[in-house]
Amino acid sequence: AIKLIATKLGVSKFTIYSYLEQIRVVDQSSSRTI
Repeated sequence: AIKLIATKLGVSKFTIYSYLEQIRVVDQSSSRTI
């Protein structure tokens, strides 16, 4: 059970990271800074 939870957290972390990377790329292409 613990392993399953850790896997789910890992996947969500990766998803959030990818999402943030996409936002950063969009900001760079639009020459905006946060």
